[in-house]
Amino acid sequence: MTDSNRQAWEKPGYSDVIAAAQTESGVEVRFANGDTVTVPPGLLGVSDADFSVQVDNEDTTRVRVIVGTNVRDVDWTVIRAASDAAFARELRDRDTEESRRIARRLRALREDRGIAQAAVAKLVDMPPSQLAKLEKGESDMRLSTVGSLLRALDASFADISGPDAPEVSVKVLSRLAKKAGAPEPVLRRILAQVSRSQFAAALTRGFGWSAEELDSGQLGVLALAGPVRFKSRSAQPQDSPLLPLAHTISAISAWVCEKPVAAVPEDPADLRRALLPDGHGRVTLELLLSWSWSAGMLVIPMAGPSGFSAAVWTVEGRPVIVLKETRGMIAYWLFDLAHELGHIALGHLAQGSVVDLSNPSPADTTDAQERAANEYALALVAPGHERLLAAVRERSEADGPNLFKGAVESVAAEADLSPALLGVIASYALTDIADDNSRWGSTENIGKLEGSGRELAEAHFAGNIPLDGMKTLDAGLIRALVLSS
Repeated sequence: MTDSNRQAWEKPGYSDVIAAAQTESGVEVRFANGDTVTVPPGLLGVSDADFSVQVDNEDTTRVRVIVGTNVRDVDWTVIRAASDAAFARELRDRDTEESRRIARRLRALREDRGIAQAAVAKLVDMPPSQLAKLEKGESDMRLSTVGSLLRALDASFADISGPDAPEVSVKVLSRLAKKAGAPEPVLRRILAQVSRSQFAAALTRGFGWSAEELDSGQLGVLALAGPVRFKSRSAQPQDSPLLPLAHTISAISAWVCEKPVAAVPEDPADLRRALLPDGHGRVTLELLLSWSWSAGMLVIPMAGPSGFSAAVWTVEGRPVIVLKETRGMIAYWLFDLAHELGHIALGHLAQGSVVDLSNPSPADTTDAQERAANEYALALVAPGHERLLAAVRERSEADGPNLFKGAVESVAAEADLSPALLGVIASYALTDIADDNSRWGSTENIGKLEGSGRELAEAHFAGNIPLDGMKTLDAGLIRALVLSS
């Protein structure tokens, strides 16, 4: 805004007093912008002719009036409003807006307390229609009325004062956020970690919605910076507020991570050798998480249904993997992490962020990059998987389709491989062996013995990303979406 387009009171010097003195016509006050204003002594609260005035040396926006031993400070707004009609109207408009702000805060407080408008009106002996007008800011409120309403709500002036006092209730904000696509469980998680007065700020910080958008109720989905490629077996790419939320969580985490970034080996055999130096044993989720964090790559186990399943992008020059796997079995988490590391190793991030809308899986796909990431993951966590699948098929067919579970367990034991992981791979690949329920049911039963992938991923995150020193809101979002399983 150019200086010529600003109101007089918005320009430098309008509020700064540089001199004040008595004159025959009243009290003359000079301002730093060159204006001289003369006001009657009565405006300054002086009726006695024996007084003096001076500029307050500690605050040049005030005039100090001295009568004997009594001292009274007069704010610049009092003096300016007496001589500038436009500024006087501005102050009245500000008072009106402040009254409406208090009305909005009272309504938000009532809604958050879960008290009906009619019930509050009855408690203060007021017609419900009058309270409705007051809450809409259509009628002026006396201080006594505000006090009565606060008592009825078992609240105090502190609940509606200060810059952070909510002007929209949590109920309304949640409804708007859900309409924009934010899942209710995610909103509940956030609200469990931040106060009512912080909820609007948490939505702004997390999802990127501005205060103006929240006030208007027009919430869109913030686009991610740079190109984004969506990967899916069936679902179509859709705008989801969980993506900008995940990116915010990634940025918060990346800012406090100081580990140098190492490259992911392009050949999965090289990474496997780094994980298993003696060449024996199995690649576990524990090993892969430890290596990823030591290589300066963040692995964030984000909670919340729908939106997307996994994402990998670069934040602050650091690769970040977000796993939003809703299934608990470690085998799923292991394959997902290996799949996303494959995207990094194969240079797919050079073309922008990669977002998996559905769970990464060893199943066939027509997407070249997904196929390549699948092959990388299989070579890393289950080398020779085609030979292993052939063995599972042979033993299942020999012993009957009801012995799929036994075939998987025996082949996995001989190959020193997680039976749950082999079960997942075989359940996707050997669709003609037994029926879907039998294969997947057997795999889930095997996987229960291995524990929770989310718990393991959360433990690694907590051990690498310190919350101490984070801003309260940032730490609240982390606790809500990453560490509150």
